[in-house]
Amino acid sequence: MKKFISGIVVALVTSTGCASAPASLGPAAHAAFNNTRVIRSLTLLRNTAEAAEVEGIFSRNATRCTVQFHESSVKIIDATMSGWQKAVLVGLDEAFKNCYVDRERTLLAPYVTLARVLISEVQ
Repeated sequence: MKKFISGIVVALVTSTGCASAPASLGPAAHAAFNNTRVIRSLTLLRNTAEAAEVEGIFSRNATRCTVQFHESSVKIIDATMSGWQKAVLVGLDEAFKNCYVDRERTLLAPYVTLARVLISEVQ
């Protein structure tokens, strides 16, 4: 368990990357940069659920729900490039509310917060 949590902390710290898009980017590249940051945070959420299932911490159903949410969100972000924030936030809230038991919610809370912060920065 200690090794698992240490891995999560390292992944969280290394995945956030650059705080903002370089000023030299045009509008389309700026949007793509920010969308990629959000997708990376959602991928971190998915990877955490998958690793937790392997360790016996998450149920298969919780992991399946997380993977489905991730796939849907990435498709929405890629298809629209802008205006996707509300749809992804609603999906995140629904997944967080309906897919997990309390222990799983506690483990995923930092990743959900990270995703919410990055999405709010894009809006």
